[in-house]
Amino acid sequence: MRPYTLIFLALFSLQWTLAQQETKAPKVGEIFILGSYNGLEYDYVHFPKLNIVLKRGGIGNWTSLAGTKVVVKEKYQNGNGETFTVLARADGRRFLKVIPSVTSSFERALETGELKRI
Repeated sequence: MRPYTLIFLALFSLQWTLAQQETKAPKVGEIFILGSYNGLEYDYVHFPKLNIVLKRGGIGNWTSLAGTKVVVKEKYQNGNGETFTVLARADGRRFLKVIPSVTSSFERALETGELKRI
């Protein structure tokens, strides 16, 4: 009887820790902050490639985006249940002087720190 009790307690505690990791869904109008990126550019906040930004007359400085407040303009889910958001700057300006809005893979961006809740 004792091994069954230990197994039950182990499974119960595992389920409890997984329930704590769930992220709540974003709301339209909610404000987030862009965090730092890994590597050369953001992985889960989808900006256009650098050559597209430069051709349109923008500035290709990814480091200037860290700490920028962004607003969720729209949210949707794909067939796999992954949540995507359309983000715009909270001050009304454009990203890198040419991009009015960007999309992001919401859960993954929160996990990696590319998006942070206020």
